[in-house]
Amino acid sequence: MEVLSLVEKLWGFVVRRWLRFPLLQRHYEAAFKKAAEGKKELADAAIQILREGFFEEFVKPPDISVEKEFTEFLHRLSERLPQVEGLKEFLKRAYRELATSLEGDEMWSDRSKKIAEFLQQRCEEPREALREEQPIVPATSHFKPIPNHDNFLDRQSELEQLRAWLEEEEAPKIGVLVGIGGQGKTYLAAKFAEECQQNGWQVRWAEFKKGRAIL
Repeated sequence: MEVLSLVEKLWGFVVRRWLRFPLLQRHYEAAFKKAAEGKKELADAAIQILREGFFEEFVKPPDISVEKEFTEFLHRLSERLPQVEGLKEFLKRAYRELATSLEGDEMWSDRSKKIAEFLQQRCEEPREALREEQPIVPATSHFKPIPNHDNFLDRQSELEQLRAWLEEEEAPKIGVLVGIGGQGKTYLAAKFAEECQQNGWQVRWAEFKKGRAIL
């Protein structure tokens, strides 16, 4: 048992001393391949950038932030693949994969947390900007001028009923004119609306149409 314990300690020392960064680089490369979703050119370009000094310059140094690392990698990838769209989204996917794969590795669990925190901030900012930049679209107004009621004829009794309804304090303030088509409901409503307006009421005439029918 003591021999096995000693071997485990020695192996742990070897891993931490010489293999931790090669293993971390493998995590990066695997994340790039998975995030590329079968696009070989994209995966190969990302891995090549990593191997051409980026890993040594921006991943290994402990004082380089995840944000600086991500930004520089995106810059180099954009220079290498200027014709490819969606590079930022690809890199976000890759770093999500990286954070997930490092989560179970005790040597790199802290790095996994930092990547996850960075991604959370990075993904929230565009949504806030999108809400701020969205143009304000004016709502469609259904209000129209009160229609001409020159054809208002022989509806004095109904008009008197509407006047009385308006003046009665306890009466419900929502009313509906009902009747078969062509009996003059619109002209009656227009006449009453104009009288209300002349007497100081605020009047809004609204039409809601579906096809040719007024609802």
